[in-house]
Amino acid sequence: MKPFVGAVLSASLTKLPDVLEPAIHPNHRQFFHSVAFAGLLGLVAHKIYRWEPKNKDDETVRFVLLVGAAAYAIHLLLDASTPKCLPLFGTF
Repeated sequence: MKPFVGAVLSASLTKLPDVLEPAIHPNHRQFFHSVAFAGLLGLVAHKIYRWEPKNKDDETVRFVLLVGAAAYAIHLLLDASTPKCLPLFGTF
């Protein structure tokens, strides 16, 4: 059951960056589509990975957060492979 839930979660969460910054124009990639955010996401994912849950609910939260971080990172990696690439920080 866990692999199925992980697959459904990751398939749906890969869209999260475009929910936060919709692709309504060619330069929509800002902070949440940036190299800086990818680095921040990696640090947070590492902290979550090292977290030792105390109960089943915490284990579920940890699983969802790790799958979500991986799905988001995959989206950023795919965007980075396009000609538009990713901005370093985005514009503020």
